[in-house]
Amino acid sequence: MVPGASDQALDEAIIAAMAAQNPDPARLWAGVMSIDMLNRGSVDSVKRDLPLIDSICVPLAFALMGYMLRSPRLLIVAFCNLVTVVLSTFGMLYLVCSALSMVPDPTQLNFVTIIALGLNFDYSLFLLDRFKSSCIEHRQQDSELAADAAALAAASVLEMLTRVTPVVVSSGLTLATVFCGFLFLSSGNLVGAGLGCAITVGLVMLVSLTMLPAMLLAFPTFFTTFWQGSEAEQEGGGRSANVQLNDGFAADDGVREWH
Repeated sequence: MVPGASDQALDEAIIAAMAAQNPDPARLWAGVMSIDMLNRGSVDSVKRDLPLIDSICVPLAFALMGYMLRSPRLLIVAFCNLVTVVLSTFGMLYLVCSALSMVPDPTQLNFVTIIALGLNFDYSLFLLDRFKSSCIEHRQQDSELAADAAALAAASVLEMLTRVTPVVVSSGLTLATVFCGFLFLSSGNLVGAGLGCAITVGLVMLVSLTMLPAMLLAFPTFFTTFWQGSEAEQEGGGRSANVQLNDGFAADDGVREWH
């Protein structure tokens, strides 16, 4: 062995030496394979794939969310929520892997990243859409509440959490239960993936139901101000079609009608 040489340098030297002895390079491949080399190849592929996934999925998700919400200010909340979810997820997984002396498989990191991105955008859209609709409804129904941005934000956040929290919790617990089932499998890779995804689902729920409302309440005037077109669309007491789909029903003179 060469003193001070890295494992990658040694592998490259071995491959070069075997390639030099290859009698027919056009038809035969001469090299060396090991678990370490496979792991390094997997890590390299993850480092290459994750930026590609983020560069495609994140802009598309924000574009769709912007179209649904029609409020650039609320997108700031969704972005902060996304950053917090990703950082807290990988931080928690680092602590868990260190405590259990586990080495995460690169495939597990792909699973965790996709779950974190997908659920974050899903839950953020549910919560922020309900918050915006509540603000518009309260402005139309109560002039005194409309004049107080802090009270308007508090009432809208309360209604948002009351209506959306059961959906978020039931969805998250269902997914977490499924991923916890992976812990009883014999495959170490699936056990690690299930553990990582279950932790990710729990953190997405926690951040979405705590930090997101806190940001809305911290800056009530900023986040309860929407562009005039969105309010004009809501005049006459009607609600947007996407809110009706999210709620499943709308109360009208004490009668619940399915939409």
